[in-house]
Amino acid sequence: MLLTRHAPDAIHDVIAENQGLFLLNFSLPSIHICAHLRADLERLSIPFETAVDMGEVQLPPDSGLIREFELTSIPTLLLFQDSAEIERVEQFWTFDTLEEYLHLVTAYYAARGDDNTPPPRNLG
Repeated sequence: MLLTRHAPDAIHDVIAENQGLFLLNFSLPSIHICAHLRADLERLSIPFETAVDMGEVQLPPDSGLIREFELTSIPTLLLFQDSAEIERVEQFWTFDTLEEYLHLVTAYYAARGDDNTPPPRNLG
């Protein structure tokens, strides 16, 4: 599955219905780095298609979702397991760093079971 674009008014339903890992990119169309990140996520969606679904929501500048999801920077990536937010990336990462992060979190959550070991963080 490639990077799926979601409408802002549908994002709550998308998250509520999610099963498994889901990486959601919050972006603004007017920010150049968001387009760069979108291209990186589209490239990564192919090798990670069986491990994590990837989506994007382009926000209008006055969107209430910015406050609701406590977004302090754009772009922001949120990783969900089912409908629960489990990871947050509030900085821009290079393609290689993002790819490494996805390898680590998908391996971690696939093997985690009931173990309470903290997830991998702070790669960048």
